Amino acid sequence: MINALAEQQLQEHPKVLEEWEPLSNKVKKTSKKRNYLAHFSLHRHTKNGVVELRLRPSIHDSRPSNKDYGVEELRQFKITFRKLHEELVKFHDKLKALDLP
Repeated sequence: MINALAEQQLQEHPKVLEEWEPLSNKVKKTSKKRNYLAHFSLHRHTKNGVVELRLRPSIHDSRPSNKDYGVEELRQFKITFRKLHEELVKFHDKLKALDLP
């Protein structure tokens, strides 16, 4: 729905529309990752006397997964999410400058 609106509103601005398409794909991909992580649960793991916290699929999540994320992986997700946010803000600023209806 958002893509249809972007195509309709930006038809007179093809260069901006070209920028939107890969950005839209990033939003979809990142949204799927965020939604997937939102249903994980926090687990405490002790290895060689060191306690580590990890995100793992919830026992209530019926989707098959053997994924398991530690602090470093979560930091990378945070960097990815923040970078996408910055790209969206820049794109938004371009849209404001176009003075669309």
